Amino acid sequence: MSLRRYNDRQVMVERIWDYDGTQYVDLKDVQNGEVYQGIRIDDLDKPKGVAIVFEKDDEVIELIKGSIDYQHFLQENELKEMFVENCLKGITKTHKGFIIHYK
Repeated sequence: MSLRRYNDRQVMVERIWDYDGTQYVDLKDVQNGEVYQGIRIDDLDKPKGVAIVFEKDDEVIELIKGSIDYQHFLQENELKEMFVENCLKGITKTHKGFIIHYK
C-alpha cells in the first residue's frame, strides 16, 4: 500500500473502506509497528507542495514534489533527482523514458 503521514509519523495504509459515504483507513506506523484503526481519510496529513507529472507510454502519474510517494516513486523507478530537476528546468525533456514536467 502507500505511505502517508499521520500525526507527523510515517505510516503505511493497510486498508481503505467506505462507511456511510466517508472513507476510513487502517494505518501501521513504519517505525514502531503501532496500528491505528478507523482513521478518517481526511485526518491524514495532506502533502503540500508543487505537483510534478511523470508520463511514460499511456501512464500519467502526478505526485507532490518531496512527498513520501514522490521519493518512493523515484527510488522504485531508479530516477535521479538531479536529472528530474533538469527536466523541470527545461534542460532535457525526458529521464529514463519518463517525460517530466510541472502540472
